[in-house]
Amino acid sequence: MNVMTRRHPVVLFVYYVMTLVLLIVAGHPLLYGLLLLLMGIDVSLNRGFLKMFKSFVGSLAVAALCVVVNPLLNHRGMTVLFYLNENAVTKEAVLYGCYMAVVLLGTIFLFSDFSHVMTSEKIMTMSGKRFPSFSLLFSMILRMVPKAKKDFSQMISLHGNRPHVWSALLGKTMEDSVERSMAMRAKSYGKKRRTSFYARKWNAGDYVLFTVVCVMSVFVIGKQIMEPAPVWFFPSIHMEILPVWENLIWILYLGIPIWMYGKEETAWLLSKRKITGFSTRMK
Repeated sequence: MNVMTRRHPVVLFVYYVMTLVLLIVAGHPLLYGLLLLLMGIDVSLNRGFLKMFKSFVGSLAVAALCVVVNPLLNHRGMTVLFYLNENAVTKEAVLYGCYMAVVLLGTIFLFSDFSHVMTSEKIMTMSGKRFPSFSLLFSMILRMVPKAKKDFSQMISLHGNRPHVWSALLGKTMEDSVERSMAMRAKSYGKKRRTSFYARKWNAGDYVLFTVVCVMSVFVIGKQIMEPAPVWFFPSIHMEILPVWENLIWILYLGIPIWMYGKEETAWLLSKRKITGFSTRMK
C-alpha cells in the first residue's frame, strides 16, 4: 500500500473527480495525452507493468472503434482524404476520432487508478453516515467488476467459453450481491451511527493535497475565463499551443501519485541502507 492509498477518502475522491472536471474544462488534447501517460505509469508502478499492458490492450478495441467509426459517421471537415460509398472521409474527422480515443483511454486509466486507491471501506467511510444505501451500492459495483472478471476467467478455464458460462456468471454475481446486502443488514449497517469500521482523521498530507487541488482548480478555471485556449476540429483544425510553464504545472499535478510513490520508495531505500549498513543495490 503506497502513500496515495493512505490519504483520507474525501481527499482522494476530490482529487480524482476534480482532475476529470479540470481536464474537461481545459479540453486540450495534449493534457489528455499527459493523463494517459502519467496514469499508465502510476498503474504499472502499483500493480505491475503486465497488468497495465493487459488493460491497455483490452481498451484498444474500444479506442480503435472511435478512430474507425467517427470518420464513417461524421463527414464534416474541409480536407477530404477519400470517398467511401460517396461519403467523404475527412482528415478532421479522423483526427477527432483519435482525440476521442485518447480521451477514452486516459479516462479509463484514471478510473482504474481511482478504483485501486478507493476501496469499499473508504467509500462507506466517506458517505456511509449520510447516504448509507448509495455508499453500499457504489462499493458493491466497484467490487463486482474485478470479481466478475476473476470468476469469468476461472469458469472459462474449467468449462470453456460457452453460453451457460455467461448465465452462471450472472447468477453468481447476483447471488454475491444478495449475500453482501444481507450480511450488511445483519451487521446493522445504516442504523444509527454504525456504518463503517474504517476510522481515519485528516493529517498534514491530506491538507496539503486538498490545498493543491483547490489551487489547481482556481488556476484552471480562472485561466479559461481570462485567457482561454480554444480547441476545435470543425470545419478546420485549430489548436492553441500551451506554454511550457503550463505544461509543467499539469505534469506536476497529474503526476502527484507518481511523485508520492517515488518519495516513499526513496525513503524506504535510504532507511534500509541506514538499518543494514550496506548498499541497497543488488549484486
